[in-house]
Amino acid sequence: MADTTAVAVAGALQAACYIYTDVKGIYSADPRMVPHAHVLTDMQYSQAAAFAYNGAKVMHFKSIDEAVKRNVAVHVLSSFQEGEGTWIGPQSLGAQASYIGMTALGVQVLTFAFQQGAKISPTDIDAALNEMDILYDVLAFKEDHLKVSVARQEVSEFMHYLQEAFGGFFQLEDKRSLAKFTFVKGSSNTRAAPTLSRGAVYHMDTIHASHYWVNGSADDDRIHNQLYCEVVMKDAHISEMV
Repeated sequence: MADTTAVAVAGALQAACYIYTDVKGIYSADPRMVPHAHVLTDMQYSQAAAFAYNGAKVMHFKSIDEAVKRNVAVHVLSSFQEGEGTWIGPQSLGAQASYIGMTALGVQVLTFAFQQGAKISPTDIDAALNEMDILYDVLAFKEDHLKVSVARQEVSEFMHYLQEAFGGFFQLEDKRSLAKFTFVKGSSNTRAAPTLSRGAVYHMDTIHASHYWVNGSADDDRIHNQLYCEVVMKDAHISEMV
């Protein structure tokens, strides 16, 4: 990946890395879906990772990993338009709201039943898929079943590698198409994430993000706009899910 190589070279030279793209920088949401979206002028590594790991396409998550490993400041700029772009580094430069942005990803939630006698741990699954460029989340792991969320375009690859790693220990029980919305937090001392109504699946991780899996399409600009305005712009609890 060209971006990852560029970051590695910048690290070796102890220099900043400038990434030129076809957009002005990293936006607070997909500007094609959300008219109010704006370019974020600076981000922490963890915030950029939250965007990249959850569907934002400006930079690959491995590029962010490389920047963290080598402590490289990254500046994302447009090749075609003037603008400040987005700086990515160990710290954010200014005060931020509780939520700085939102990503959306079309996913499938897969539920697998374990064959009797199977001894598989979450660590086993992570180890098997660690080298893959697959966007997935473990939503539930119990003695008799596993529930994961996988980017829709990567389901076939995910199933292939799961089969290679664990053979007949798994049986697919259920598959649902959902939209995964991720709200990326500002400073690390923000208050608790808003709570969704109507019993949406809820999960928090350690990279400044709150995730929600909801019925609907990740390409539906109405959902994007509503969630962005209610959470990022108003910094408020979501009162009703569409």
